[in-house]
Amino acid sequence: MLEWLLGRTRCSSLTRALAVCAICCVASRSQAASVREVVVGSDFRSWTEVAGATPDISTLQGGGLLTIGLRLTDNVGLVVSNAAASSKMEIGTSNLSLVGLGSFSSALVAHLADDRLLLKLTGTVPSGKQNLDSGQLEVVEAIGRPLLGFGMRHYGTGFEGGGSATWSLIAEPDRRITVGVGGLMRGPYRLFEGAGDFRPASEWAATCGASLVTALDQTRVPILIDLTVRGFGTDRLGDADVFKEGAQVEFQAQGLADEGPIHTNAVLRGALKADNATLEPAGNTVASFKSNSGSSVVALLGVDHDLGSSHRLGLVSEFSFIRGSEAPGRNGSAIGVGPHGRFSLGSGVALELTAQYWRGQIDALPGGARDALHGASVELLLRWSGGR
Repeated sequence: MLEWLLGRTRCSSLTRALAVCAICCVASRSQAASVREVVVGSDFRSWTEVAGATPDISTLQGGGLLTIGLRLTDNVGLVVSNAAASSKMEIGTSNLSLVGLGSFSSALVAHLADDRLLLKLTGTVPSGKQNLDSGQLEVVEAIGRPLLGFGMRHYGTGFEGGGSATWSLIAEPDRRITVGVGGLMRGPYRLFEGAGDFRPASEWAATCGASLVTALDQTRVPILIDLTVRGFGTDRLGDADVFKEGAQVEFQAQGLADEGPIHTNAVLRGALKADNATLEPAGNTVASFKSNSGSSVVALLGVDHDLGSSHRLGLVSEFSFIRGSEAPGRNGSAIGVGPHGRFSLGSGVALELTAQYWRGQIDALPGGARDALHGASVELLLRWSGGR
């Protein structure tokens, strides 16, 4: 089990990642201003689709994540991250797997004009698993279904570069109103074995956000609200336009009651999706692994209670609902619940652990009937935070 979960490729990659983490933590002892935060994460998620007369479908993934935040100046920071995962799909006696690194990405963030202007530049080098054969592509299609919530949905990418600018129209202690624009350009890479270069669509976004502090039974409750309009270009395979993803409107609202021994966090987010257009037969394959191909609503609720002065323990629940996707195996709903804990280990180190049991239903992969769905997930985060 452990050998499958890690895999030879991912194990060596994760070992290198942990070594980098250790070096950065040691370096931070002598240069506290350089490393602001290091996060090492590990997660495991498993789903089973029960289709009655046909064989059950099991989809599993074990993964690791490394994120390092650096402070370059008082107003400029750099975040670099990479992930690795071992994914597996079982249908009856058929077993398909895919093991490897994900994309290596970075983000340069600058706070200017007395923290009213936020500039962000992002870049991803050509990296990860590419030139997938038919079996590997089937695994990517399975883990890419948003309802299942896998941590790594795509293994490879070409060059990606973009940026955003956010301006605070109102910047006061208890309220802030922001507007922003951004875009992302994606370069070509060889996604399918035996096919031409795949060029994912570029995208743009405009956003408006608000944060305010209200009072609930004399408890300060920060509330965050964001609204984003996102548009997409056209996916190309070789010299042909194959898929045009519809524009979408995204919203998110979050409330946090973090004073006293009980800590409550509630999040509601969703996306309203316009129709997609398949321009060529090959566009059906592209549509099958697009992560955002349907309208969705997600609600999260977490309640923790203090254990002493530095630990917390509580419950977390999440509900997901997806409709309107034309790709098979995407529409459905799922609800998960389980314990959550946060434990301070001293010297700026904190450990977070979340486990959930899931139930739901999803369209069958071939289309048509609904399948019962159940699963489990475990997520572990080890976070070190230095000086700001």
